Amino acid sequence: MRAWVNSLLGRKNPGDDGDKYDPDGYIIKELGPSVDAGLGTKWMEEDIQRLHDMEAGGCSFSIKRRSN
Repeated sequence: MRAWVNSLLGRKNPGDDGDKYDPDGYIIKELGPSVDAGLGTKWMEEDIQRLHDMEAGGCSFSIKRRSN
């Protein structure tokens, strides 16, 4: 329905510019320049684990780890 309204109003729909804006969708972990797509997945998983291991209320940029 929205595509029809956009077309009637002269607005663009996903896919109007080819694959320029990923009309088929994307995975958050793979966002970025197309030449780097998917290269940051391992780094992101390590960073998520680092944030998970932090003490509650800690700064996400610190290296302080939760003591077990």
